[in-house]
Amino acid sequence: VEIRARLYVFDCQKRQQIFDRFTEIRKDLTGEPVLDNSIPFSHAWNIQENKYNTSNWIEKYGYYTVGLGEGINNNWQTGWIGGMMVTHALLLEGTGLTRERALRNFDFFFNGGQDVSGFFHAFSQEGQWYPDNLSNPDEHWHLIRRSADVLYFMGKQLMLLEKHGTPVKEAWREGTKRCANAFVAHWEKYHQMGQFINSHTGD
Repeated sequence: VEIRARLYVFDCQKRQQIFDRFTEIRKDLTGEPVLDNSIPFSHAWNIQENKYNTSNWIEKYGYYTVGLGEGINNNWQTGWIGGMMVTHALLLEGTGLTRERALRNFDFFFNGGQDVSGFFHAFSQEGQWYPDNLSNPDEHWHLIRRSADVLYFMGKQLMLLEKHGTPVKEAWREGTKRCANAFVAHWEKYHQMGQFINSHTGD
């Protein structure tokens, strides 16, 4: 194995100078990248949209899976890798059918996906909701980033719907507000967010 390397030595008075210098030299050994525009964005979008509508749609429950539905991890996941996030792109660029289905995700999610604290459950499969620790669901572990993903993207999506004159259901608005309030309460109690919390109590 042969590894090409180059050593740079320079005076550095402040931490930021390391990063500034790195941005100047980071392509020194590789050269500028060559862009390969082999597929138009519009065609790439059509492939993705078609894939979501043919392979990721669960008609019975009204949501897009994050994988192909094989096992709980590839069914519904809140935030993290798609749940209530991918709907933003589908609402923004999708066909009428795609937008209709994206909105059905909202109904599915806000009808059972939110725990009593205002934070959300992690997984869903066959109409059943689960926390992050599948081995002991009674502990209600919740990766708080999941709820943060949903809060951010729901804010964007509610604004998008209002901008285009699409009716916003009160359940969607109230559910988003409850999540925001859960974050506020959590912050006021702990003055940090942590990584895992109890979705039931907010602790």
